[in-house]
Parts: sequence; structure tokens; C-alpha cells
Amino acid sequence: MDHRQHFYDRYTTAQSRFASIDDTRARVAVEHLGLEASVAHLLPTNYAARIVDLGCGYGAFLLLVQKKGFSNLRGVDLSPEQIQLAKELGLSCVEVDSLFLALQSEHNVSLITMFDVIEHLTRSEASRWDSDLANAKY
Repeated sequence: MDHRQHFYDRYTTAQSRFASIDDTRARVAVEHLGLEASVAHLLPTNYAARIVDLGCGYGAFLLLVQKKGFSNLRGVDLSPEQIQLAKELGLSCVEVDSLFLALQSEHNVSLITMFDVIEHLTRSEASRWDSDLANAKY
């Protein structure tokens, strides 16, 4: 097993971030303040726009855009624990998947986001990422 996947399999447990679901909700509320200030103005104006969050974690960004009225959402993450937590927070649009595979299956996407992910990629993966995006037909 890839050492990174071993870590991702236990990401939430290893990070010991949250004591309870209420603690998680409080953290999401804090994250929403930062996201409102930094990226909310970049969201599409069409609420039917396709938004894909790669490396979505427990879904803080997706919860924000869902709260704003967007519904054509998809989140992917390599961590089953993070995806389970996102589902417990109310997201049904999340799944365990590779960001590279997720990109291959997407079409007509208006916005792709990726927060706190690049530091998890190797140099060759980051180069592949750049190449995949350059050649994508969204």
C-alpha cells in the first residue's frame, strides 16, 4: 500500500481534529468566514453551474456553496474518513476518488476548486496535474 494512502485512510483519526460532530460544525462555520472573505466573490453567477471540489476533505467549501444555493456539486477525496465526515455534515455529493480520475470523468464544469491539496502531490503528480488541466475540455 502507498504510504500516503495509508495516511489518508486514517486522515481524520490521525489529525485528531474534532471531538464531536458539533465541534466539526463549529470549525466549518469558522472556515466559511474565511471562504466568504477570500473566494465567495469568484463563484459563478449561475446557480446551476457545475462545481467540482478536488480534495474536498470534510466538505467545508461544498457546504458553503450548497448553502448559497448551488446544487450541481461534486466533491472527491482520497480519505474515506473525510468523505464519511462530509456525509455526516449533510453532503451527498461526495465520494472517495482520485482527483486525476475525477477530472477525466467531468464535463461542462464551471468551477474546479482544490484547497490544501498541492502539498500532498509529488513533483511528477503536480506536473501531470498541470498537463491534465491544460489539455482538458471543460
